[in-house]
Amino acid sequence: MMNEKPILSIIMATHNNGILVSDAIMSVINNMPDACELIVINDGSTDDSDPIIREITQNNDRIHYHYQAQSGVSAARNRGIAMSQGEYLAFIDGDDLYSADFFNIIMPVLEGQRYDIIAYESTRSLDDFIAAQKNRPQNIIETDRAEILRKTFRASHWQVWSRIFRKEVIGDDRFPETISYYEDVSFTPFQYVKSSNICKINSVLYYYRDNKFSVTGMHQENDIHDMAYALEKFINNVREHEDTAPLMTMAMLNCYVEMRKKTRKMRGYYNFSAEEIALINNLKEVSLYKNIDKKHKKFYLRIKLYQLDLLFSRLKHRLLPGSGEKM
Repeated sequence: MMNEKPILSIIMATHNNGILVSDAIMSVINNMPDACELIVINDGSTDDSDPIIREITQNNDRIHYHYQAQSGVSAARNRGIAMSQGEYLAFIDGDDLYSADFFNIIMPVLEGQRYDIIAYESTRSLDDFIAAQKNRPQNIIETDRAEILRKTFRASHWQVWSRIFRKEVIGDDRFPETISYYEDVSFTPFQYVKSSNICKINSVLYYYRDNKFSVTGMHQENDIHDMAYALEKFINNVREHEDTAPLMTMAMLNCYVEMRKKTRKMRGYYNFSAEEIALINNLKEVSLYKNIDKKHKKFYLRIKLYQLDLLFSRLKHRLLPGSGEKM
């Protein structure tokens, strides 16, 4: 590594990704310039990930490897942040891939305008990922902060791996280590509301690999708790910063709908605990109907009428056991 601090630190959290972690690392270092560093955090893997990583990373002073007892992806990412030297931070999961064009597109942006967040497109389709690298369409960079915020909070796709963050903006914020799911939901949106200068690159630069063994492909009772954690963080933020309510309302409504869906998956019908009902009542107080789109107005009404929603769901479950409900 050069004596100068890197511009970009790329943090890779991995757990039992085996040979796939080799592909992930190579997708980064094959084209990584000297002004970048890769930090690999092995979160207690019990497969052959450790020797695979050590073989690739040895004798490369731009790669820093740390093994820790299994503590979860949030703890792994937080460890990576602590180790990072770059002005900017990017994240990649241990079974995903960066585009071969990633650095060619990203570095001029980082070295030019001083952005707080740089977002880019991702895909779950390997065919689309390969096609994007072959076709290489002209990059379009959006810089209208208000429009980017509106689109981002409306969609509420908060994965950290489709963004680069200026470390100074993140400050003391870290990923929540008390939850095992939705950690990005409790982190990413709060960086957006702190950011003054943001951009969106409309190029596919990241391949997210669907993994049937991943926690994101399963439904667990703790998922409801974790989404409630994120929802409570949104509510508290709006109470402290009322000016964020128009944006946060869309994100909060999306959180509620996801939590609602999880209760049906785990409990058979829409069924909330006393603590979850108290949270929904708090959500009703801080949500704004004004300036939200048609889809979110529908979500808003579900919150306002959640008691009827629960009643009809319970009746349907009793009359038609095992029946599914559309969102």
